[in-house]
Amino acid sequence: MRCSRIAIAMLSLLLIDFCSAQSLDEAYRLYLAGDSEKALEMLTAFAPGNDTQAAAGAELLKGAILATRYFERGDAQDRQAAEQYFVAAMNFNPFIEIAEGEFPMRVNGLFRVKRLEVLPGERVQGVAVAERTEDALLEAKKGALRSLTQDYLAPRTLQKAPVPEILQKYIYSTPDQFITVTRTVGTEPSPTGIKATIETIINVDSIAHIASANGIILDKFKQPSLLISIEETVGPVEEGRTKIAENYLVDYLTRMGFNIFDKTQLSRIGKQEEEEQKVRGNPDYGRIMAEQFGVDILLVGKASGSAHEAEAFGARFMTGEASVEATLLWSETGKHIRAENVRATVRAEGEGEIGAAKKSLQKAAEDLAPKLATYCIENWNDAQVNGREVQFLVTNITFKEIQPLIDQLRILAEARRSSEPNFQSGKGEKGYTKFFLQSKLSARDIAKKIEQGVLGFNVKIGSVEIARIELDVQ
Repeated sequence: MRCSRIAIAMLSLLLIDFCSAQSLDEAYRLYLAGDSEKALEMLTAFAPGNDTQAAAGAELLKGAILATRYFERGDAQDRQAAEQYFVAAMNFNPFIEIAEGEFPMRVNGLFRVKRLEVLPGERVQGVAVAERTEDALLEAKKGALRSLTQDYLAPRTLQKAPVPEILQKYIYSTPDQFITVTRTVGTEPSPTGIKATIETIINVDSIAHIASANGIILDKFKQPSLLISIEETVGPVEEGRTKIAENYLVDYLTRMGFNIFDKTQLSRIGKQEEEEQKVRGNPDYGRIMAEQFGVDILLVGKASGSAHEAEAFGARFMTGEASVEATLLWSETGKHIRAENVRATVRAEGEGEIGAAKKSLQKAAEDLAPKLATYCIENWNDAQVNGREVQFLVTNITFKEIQPLIDQLRILAEARRSSEPNFQSGKGEKGYTKFFLQSKLSARDIAKKIEQGVLGFNVKIGSVEIARIELDVQ
């Protein structure tokens, strides 16, 4: 008899008892034939004993059957039960997966979303050789961590001091803090000792947190690009545009590893000064920066410096006072990352009004730059690990329909996170809503999945931009 399809092709299980495999295979055939009730009865009576692999397979198949029924009928209780079975399957075998094509795509999506919630992280294999088995297993864990960490870092970053020392001190030396689950695939003798092969699930969020805390940018696929535009005035009367605060921020963030957008390129679409005003005044205009120039983050704001004469202990001198207001936004969506307002006062002996005002602007920028760098790195690193935000604008929808629609879109986008939606009423009960999903899929890839259908909704896709999708509920 051929090997069980559900044990090998569908569930990727190894060393499963033949009788258990036969039972699961039969239940799967019943499911494919449309007899879900009989399949569930068989699975409920199934007794895998100590075979955790078979137990995981049974729970997964139960979840898939109920998830399929949920997508056919729309009963929320079926979905809840399906998710519970998925969690039970992962408790028995954290590495369990559904092979592509064995179940409908939406069932696979629901399983993956639940997996992201229950077991956030990435699967990585580690291999090492040592004299003793326990040492080989430990080195294999460290190797898995190195492999994953380096996959998120560009070679230039890995070679930049003190990055290697930081990774060794905070990550590689304590692998168990970052590895959620480990499975030993096998150990075998080798010419130089014992070779150990393991499979792990690594909590990438924890690695990103350590990287952010130490100023390391996750930049394997792309060095983050910033557009910096600070409108600045100096003195009691505007002396024309100065760039003291902006120039310092550009220099500081460049040294931190960010790619600062050359604003002279704005002349390709209009006058540079006018284009900068648009960027500062309209967050939605940032999408043009993202689409045409690949800008990731906008840093916009205002700075002003002034001075006045002061006296202390009989000495007269100038005192400069400045404030720098800065806002960080994702260019793709216009969503705020952080806003800061820093004020500085400096004693400027021997300086005139303009000189004192400029010194105060320099001091304010020096105080502001480290804060902005921290916010940029934290948010960029999180986006690399968990995906970028995609904005949804949905029209012609009722308040009660919002959460069910978000649930379905999360499944399609395999989104781990979603924002709280806002609702603006229109005529009657219907209105429009706006929310974000955090996904590793692009807006255009998500739109392709939406075109295949959204359970319980008839939606028409409007415009699809780099990180925004417009939908209308029919």
